[in-house]
Amino acid sequence: MSVSKVVLRFCRCYSSGSRVRVRFAPSPTGLLHLGGLRTALYNFLFAHSKKGVFILRIEDTDQSRLVPGATQQLIDDLEWAGVHPDEGPTSGGDHGPYFQSERIHIYREEVEKLIKRNAAYYCFCTENRLELLRKDALRNRKVPKYDNHCRHLSSDEVKAKLASGLSKCVRFKLVPSEPYTDIVYGRINHDVHDIEGDPIILKTDGWPTYHLANVVDDHMMDISHVIRGVEWMPSTNKHLMIYKAFGYEPPMFGHIPLLLNSDGTKFSKRQGDLSIKALRQEGILPRALVNFVLQAGSGFDAQVNNTSSMEDLISSFQIDKISTNSCRLPFTKLPDFNRSELARRVSDPNYLKQLVTEVQTLVADKFGETNDADVVVPDETYVSTVLHWCLPRITKLSDLVSDNLKFLWVMPKASSLSDIDPGLLEALEMKLEKSSFDQKSLVSSMKSLASEQQISYKNLMHILRKVLSGLETGPGVAEMMMVFRKDLSLERIRRAKMLIAPTENPQKARE
Repeated sequence: MSVSKVVLRFCRCYSSGSRVRVRFAPSPTGLLHLGGLRTALYNFLFAHSKKGVFILRIEDTDQSRLVPGATQQLIDDLEWAGVHPDEGPTSGGDHGPYFQSERIHIYREEVEKLIKRNAAYYCFCTENRLELLRKDALRNRKVPKYDNHCRHLSSDEVKAKLASGLSKCVRFKLVPSEPYTDIVYGRINHDVHDIEGDPIILKTDGWPTYHLANVVDDHMMDISHVIRGVEWMPSTNKHLMIYKAFGYEPPMFGHIPLLLNSDGTKFSKRQGDLSIKALRQEGILPRALVNFVLQAGSGFDAQVNNTSSMEDLISSFQIDKISTNSCRLPFTKLPDFNRSELARRVSDPNYLKQLVTEVQTLVADKFGETNDADVVVPDETYVSTVLHWCLPRITKLSDLVSDNLKFLWVMPKASSLSDIDPGLLEALEMKLEKSSFDQKSLVSSMKSLASEQQISYKNLMHILRKVLSGLETGPGVAEMMMVFRKDLSLERIRRAKMLIAPTENPQKARE
């Protein structure tokens, strides 16, 4: 394959005389991963930046590999990410059906046209013969390929074999390749005629292969641009031959570079934790994931913001800015993107209300079996305060019910309070009842109490932290009290008094 950059390579990027129509055409053989999401995003952003149409088409012709529920999960994941199809299985349109399995009759009719034009032919080669060809090529250290045997059958031989009912497929006759201009990579020519055998376009079971189905569908759905992964680049010359054989006007092609793991290895569908479903379950927010995926690539004049809206991305997207370099995804930065989006939502009153409800559900699910007297009632005001205070400490909502922050929702256990002097707690309660509840006043009151009780300020803070949270170490005590507010702080102190009251001769935590 020869790839050469040309100065004017983007002049055919789109035609001002026709509407941009693009498609994302996944196969429901598994979950949607980050690479697929990025391909969908580039198509969506390009279409909407040109006031065009984004189509979702489900390529489900490989029936043996279909995963139950994968189609609906894929649709749900795209909607969650804000990638809403203008046409497709759920949104309808004038170019359906949008499932390839519902278009089988169309492919069979179109194949007959190619056979009549002598651009395709029936192949009767058995699996055994094809396997022998493969083994012979490997033995001679060659790349296995079909030898085009059935291309040379006479008309009478073909008729006889058809009449005998032999199993058959249909192959497309490759011809010498012609170069084309890729809107990302420039001038391309992959001479498949010299290095590959004639490809199957209709299988023995009557179902089409990708090469046929995507060409027919893209033509019939008036696709103006095909934007897909660079792994499909070696097939594009082949597809252009099929367009020419049909007499179709081909769309423009643009191939986007690979997304890689941070170590430079390729993504694999076996990396289940990189599926959109898994990332959603992990608590990653849609805007955070969209910006994370796009910032590692290209297509924009400036660096993508951590919290750019879809509208901002659409208005700033430029297809001629897509780089040809593979992109490594720095997964260590994803939590930062999610924290930024969480902060944006917390600052938005509309989103904040939704977040409060989600946190209340998290708390109920996590601590539902805990004694009611030991669990804080997470009212809206309290949860809102917690969210604002915790933003620097969390990257996703579920962190709020982690062991480190459990104290926000659950009272300390008696076992963590066993060596505390009840008299000290009595004095602490009286002091706080009279104190103003701002951070400066609290610090002043605690220093005064430490002096009165002849205990070091450091030890007093250690005791108070255990009373409030059950923790030996953790956030600043005054900070915690500001979150708990006066009522909850005093409630925890009184509860601690009650829990340790039966203990005789308690050991005083004095210096």
